[in-house]
Amino acid sequence: SLIDASNIKSTGGIVHLNSILKSYKKNKSVQIEVLVNKKAFNNLEVKKYTNKFKFIFNKAFEINFLTIFIWQILFLDKYLVKNNFTHLVSLSGYIFSSFQNTVILSQNALPFVKIKNSKLTESIKLYFQKKFHIYCIKKFRNVIFVSKFQKKIVLKGFNKNQFRSKIVYHGIDENISYQKNKKKISNFLYVSQKNNYKNQELLFDIFRLFEEKSIKLKLNCYGENISSFNLKSKNIKLHKIYKSKNINKIYSKYDAFIFPSLTESFGLPLLEAAKSGLPICASNIEIFKELLNKKNLILFNPKNKNDIYKKILLLVNLDKKKINLITKSNLRDTLKYSWNKSSRDFFDFILKI
Repeated sequence: SLIDASNIKSTGGIVHLNSILKSYKKNKSVQIEVLVNKKAFNNLEVKKYTNKFKFIFNKAFEINFLTIFIWQILFLDKYLVKNNFTHLVSLSGYIFSSFQNTVILSQNALPFVKIKNSKLTESIKLYFQKKFHIYCIKKFRNVIFVSKFQKKIVLKGFNKNQFRSKIVYHGIDENISYQKNKKKISNFLYVSQKNNYKNQELLFDIFRLFEEKSIKLKLNCYGENISSFNLKSKNIKLHKIYKSKNINKIYSKYDAFIFPSLTESFGLPLLEAAKSGLPICASNIEIFKELLNKKNLILFNPKNKNDIYKKILLLVNLDKKKINLITKSNLRDTLKYSWNKSSRDFFDFILKI
């Protein structure tokens, strides 16, 4: 089998690739090669893998998606035939190939939802991503979706029976452990990369407002490029992205978790926070209510500054008994999210074509 991860460069995409490879239980009759760029490869925990994978590099993978597409058009099918591959998997959701046994992973919701105030170049990119993703799904008809929400928005208007598909949820890092809340909530954790749809500017405005009103609530942010924001606030601290080995240390340092995204393809930090025992204040978007029981989340309208402000204070003022009740319920809900199961379901679906 050949896994095409040449265009995978986002934090979430790399976490997914690393986790399914690390959790893969070897089938002796199956050999797996991975097309990968150096950024992704350098973030893989290859030494922790129980199986050996062959990683294929090319200069075209390091430039941009256009050079990757050109490489695919010129060389991919020839490479597949020459090396007698039986299965091809696209982790980016689109690929230039005529190879019959191809599986498309659908894990990017952004092209299928409307985000206001997007830059023209970003809007154009998302438009073509949507068109090409749909084209590939219709062509190959073998699709893995990361959630029911993703399947719903991608296959809207299609007869779902014409596709062979499976929902394979992401897992949660096994190093995260539950910490019982013992103190009053004052330090919030936020984990995500810098991006317009993440709604970070509004979140910062709200915590600056707390500062103006002398309300002692602090926001601690971690993520790719998040430290590039130019902020002047004693209430907001921006940190560089942490290494995976430190994930439990990061989540255990804080009192609550906040996630104000306008949309998400999955929202893995939400589940990580739930597993760690942090009470959660989050957007009332569909994917979050699919992953966890909405009764155990403090939900807000991510477009309404006043609603977010009030819901944060609502969470802060919850009594310890209520907090422990909802965090334990969230912990139980996270038990179904396992990278071992995710990896097993992922490869089982591919190999049964």
